[in-house]
Amino acid sequence: MGIKKADTADSVFIGRTNPFDLDVKSSIKKDDPKSKEPVPPRPPVSLAFPSWIITAAGILLLLLFTGIIVALIYFSRKIKPVKNEALPQGPPKPEDELALVALAELEKEGFLKKGLFKKHYFRTSEILKEYLGRRFSFDAPESTASEILMLLEKQKVTSVQVLDEIEKLFSNLDRVKFTDYIPQYDEGSLVLQEARQLVTKTRKPRTAGSNAV
Repeated sequence: MGIKKADTADSVFIGRTNPFDLDVKSSIKKDDPKSKEPVPPRPPVSLAFPSWIITAAGILLLLLFTGIIVALIYFSRKIKPVKNEALPQGPPKPEDELALVALAELEKEGFLKKGLFKKHYFRTSEILKEYLGRRFSFDAPESTASEILMLLEKQKVTSVQVLDEIEKLFSNLDRVKFTDYIPQYDEGSLVLQEARQLVTKTRKPRTAGSNAV
């Protein structure tokens, strides 16, 4: 091998080696009948996973699960359930008190001032039906005004004068409920007043010790 250096400053070094021979031999045997066919690929070799890792992971999971169960048992015993003590309830209010309270709440709604006459009349009718049904023990909310009058007349639980007042009041209510008639503000106030009077006139007689509404 020799190295030659050029004379100029920008020259490069040139290296040469002595020639040598390479002997290339084939790995295919001469008597191989399938010498021109490629060798089929070998299947992948599986690596054995260390069993101690699986064992350790199983033990850790078991310990974690056991710790969670112990913690749940501990806290469940520590926390005491709150007892809901039922508050003493007084006797149920009579139907006339409920009706008068409902009429007072209806007046506070101010449907008449808002011009919501149908709402005012519908609610007044509902309150009266609920009261009459509880007072005289029949299904008044699902009955029409005519059916209510027939039941009251049949049971003979009130006077003819009261029946006439009930008929007149429900007639005024139904006129606004089921027609396009728009009442005056004073008419709506009068209906509410007549409903109160009907309740106080037909309520059960007060016993000794009861509070009047």
